[in-house]
Amino acid sequence: GALRWLLPALLLGAPSQGCDVEPFCFDNCGEEDAGVVVVDAGRPDARPEDGCVASGEESCNRIDDDCDGLVDEGFDVLTDPRNCGACEAECVLPGAFPGCAEGECTVDSCEIGFHDLDGNPTNGCEYECPPSGPELCDERDNDCDGAIDEGFDLETDLAHCGSCGNACAFANASASCVAGACVMGECNAGFVDLDTDPATGCELRCAGDGGAERCNRIDDDCDGTVDEGFDLGGDPANCGACGRACSFPGAVPGCTAGVCDIARCMDGRVDLDGDPATGCEYVCTPTGGVDDCDGVDDDCDGAIDEADPVVGTACGSTTGICARGVSSCQLGAIVCVGGVGPVAETCNGDDDDCDGRTDESTAGAPIPGVGDRCGATNVGRCAFGELACTMGALECGGSFVGPIAESCNGIDDDCNGATDDGLTPPAAGSVASCAEDRGVCAGRVPSCRGAGGWGCDLPASYQADESLCDGLDNDCDGTDDEGCLSPAGSDRRLDTHVAASAQNSLSVALAGDGADRVYAAWMEVSDDAHIYFARSTNGGGTWSSPTRLDSAGGPALGPALGAQDGGDDVVGVWSDFRGGESYREIYTRHSSNAGTSFGSNVKANALGETATRDSFGVDVAVSGANVYVVFEAFETNRRRQVYLTRSTDRGQSWSTPVQLSTPTGTSFVAATPQVAASGSRVYVVWRDNRNGALDVYLRRSTNSGASFAAEQRIDTGDAPGSHGSVTPAVAAEGDNAYVVWVDDRDGGSLDIYVNRSADAGASWLASAVQLDQDAFPHDSIGPAIVAPSPGRAVVAWVDFRSGFPDILSVVSDDAFASFSTPARLDTGTDPGASASNAVALHADGDLVGAAWSDDRNGFLDVYANFSLDGGATWQPQDYRMDSSALGTSDSKNPAVHVGGGRLHVAWIDHRAGGSCPSPDGPSCPNGDVYYRRLQ
Repeated sequence: GALRWLLPALLLGAPSQGCDVEPFCFDNCGEEDAGVVVVDAGRPDARPEDGCVASGEESCNRIDDDCDGLVDEGFDVLTDPRNCGACEAECVLPGAFPGCAEGECTVDSCEIGFHDLDGNPTNGCEYECPPSGPELCDERDNDCDGAIDEGFDLETDLAHCGSCGNACAFANASASCVAGACVMGECNAGFVDLDTDPATGCELRCAGDGGAERCNRIDDDCDGTVDEGFDLGGDPANCGACGRACSFPGAVPGCTAGVCDIARCMDGRVDLDGDPATGCEYVCTPTGGVDDCDGVDDDCDGAIDEADPVVGTACGSTTGICARGVSSCQLGAIVCVGGVGPVAETCNGDDDDCDGRTDESTAGAPIPGVGDRCGATNVGRCAFGELACTMGALECGGSFVGPIAESCNGIDDDCNGATDDGLTPPAAGSVASCAEDRGVCAGRVPSCRGAGGWGCDLPASYQADESLCDGLDNDCDGTDDEGCLSPAGSDRRLDTHVAASAQNSLSVALAGDGADRVYAAWMEVSDDAHIYFARSTNGGGTWSSPTRLDSAGGPALGPALGAQDGGDDVVGVWSDFRGGESYREIYTRHSSNAGTSFGSNVKANALGETATRDSFGVDVAVSGANVYVVFEAFETNRRRQVYLTRSTDRGQSWSTPVQLSTPTGTSFVAATPQVAASGSRVYVVWRDNRNGALDVYLRRSTNSGASFAAEQRIDTGDAPGSHGSVTPAVAAEGDNAYVVWVDDRDGGSLDIYVNRSADAGASWLASAVQLDQDAFPHDSIGPAIVAPSPGRAVVAWVDFRSGFPDILSVVSDDAFASFSTPARLDTGTDPGASASNAVALHADGDLVGAAWSDDRNGFLDVYANFSLDGGATWQPQDYRMDSSALGTSDSKNPAVHVGGGRLHVAWIDHRAGGSCPSPDGPSCPNGDVYYRRLQ
């Protein structure tokens, strides 16, 4: 049968069923039951009926506590320190946390403060030692390794020499540890071990160098005694004190009881005065002879030559100037004194050499000076001469010229090397060129002009004709700034027929009759676009209400004005979309009474091919009764051409337009025409693309536009079409014609060029002239030109050479054979400090006016400047024309007209309107026409 294992059980009278067990069997009860085996989870179980009663979890007690047929299962007596080697054999080790290995007790770890030094598990962690860190030399086992103060060399360690904490140190000396004993080494610099006692170290501070002792109040040999071995009582080198050396001139010094004295005189020296302070002051060596006249103190008594027998006897001659005297010893020689002896002959009227002759000069014995060059100098007017003896005196004769007082004559009169120097100027009123003392001429002091005598220069600020408005009387006539202009009153609105900024006003133009009448025209965006006109008959003092010029629905665009100098005729010109047509037509309106009233609208291009073509971009010129209008027009193939129409009756009727540009190619565009007229000469200029890039072309007429000569290319100096030339402008005066434009021929920037003709446009310069010359490339744009007088032309433009754009101008008086250095017109700011643009230019005789817009105050304002001398001089300050609050809104696109001694400026101004300020700032979207003048 199978072996059945029974769990121990307490049998309390339970009947036995199926097997016999011993009563009270509690340990390893087991019985074979033949043929009966109960298996649970692969293990035979003991059942109560088998005599095993479960008592809980299995314990290591050699009993089957859980009746699973196994005794003490789950306990490892090989590794369990509580049951090590056998159940209930607990490992207890002193000072240690025990472990069990192979059934033997081991030390798993030591308790804090205990250490297992011997490796014997039976006595646990037998070494009690609280650790305190790395080992220190303090007679304690700091690192608890069983050794005390290990790692410290008490034989050589300076900090622990012989024993812990015994540090080797000696005052002012180095130290070492040798065989556990402190040994003193070298003394520190400046210290000496005088007593050889290590306990006191190097106790003597000594500044000496250790060499031989010197008498200097220093212990040089560092023996503790200062200056030993020196006799201060008898040593002349250290008499009474170290370094006090005895010294007497010419003597050997001595020292007695610490006081300097003379031991003896040196050879050749005598102490004549007995004063030690002067030493042996007398240089003398006794000769032993008589003290005769030999210049030697033979007896060294301080008196020289005092015993010569010749002294006191008579001597000398009585001839000439000579007289007898007495012998005397002087400077070691017998001389005759008290008498007069011969001397070299001089020019004095006497027989100086006592030879019986007076003032003789011979080759062997010349009189001093005779024949010598005389005179102080030959500078200036002076000349040297020769000395001659005359009447007992030397006189300079021959070619001698001497100095005289300096005067203003261009000659060095006083012969000092400077001409006209040291002079006192006469009163200014006594000199003709200095007499004027008014204005900038005041306060002048006459200056010497050499041969020209006294005179005065005119100051740098002088102008023969006053043209600089600087608050000075530049022409010295007693009046400041005569002829100068200044802003008159405040600016005023011209488009008063509508509320301020109710409609947008654009493209203002100005003209005048050269006197008091001034005309303005502009485009007003009301209903559609219309052209309005206003006039002033009193030089801009008051203005009429606006008059509408276009009579149909419009829109009407781009007005231009022409007015007759000295006459009553005014012509307005514009392009017009009237009648619902899809193309613009050129319309005009004429007034014969200075704008008081106007005739009907007249279509200027009613005849010819442009009558039904889109025509625009007008410009107008007036010469006498002739009015010339140029414009652009599209052809049916969309090419653009330049046309001219003229009126010979002051603008009342118009000729058939003449095409001036020559069509070439389907993409030909001629644009931006400008016209100028002088007498019967008419010049039309434009730019077109016939050669590729844009070139400037011109046609001229010498018969008031009845016919025109062939086209001429004006932007000469480079190959046609090689560079772009744009925005041409033209001016004419007599036979002189001028064209300016913007040109990019240098490839790096835009520049201003000019060409000119002096023969009514028949010939032009072979190479155009650049006006905006500068050392550095920069852009220049927007040129304008006027020709105020014969041969004179003025050009102004926008120039970027200094940063932000400035307005620059040049003037030429010889039809641009030469021209001035560019001058700034926007003088109210530093160069390049603000943006000045859109310059307008006009002239009437010598009065030239310019206006532009400038953002120096944040927004655009309109500024003006003027020249009173035909563009040669501009004012040192520019003039703000718009009188709105400074820098609060834009004022721009000024037009300028000069006439009647006044400068008239009109512009588009955005200061007012119901939508001000706009979301983008204080400037309104709509503009008004404003006007102001300088007078």
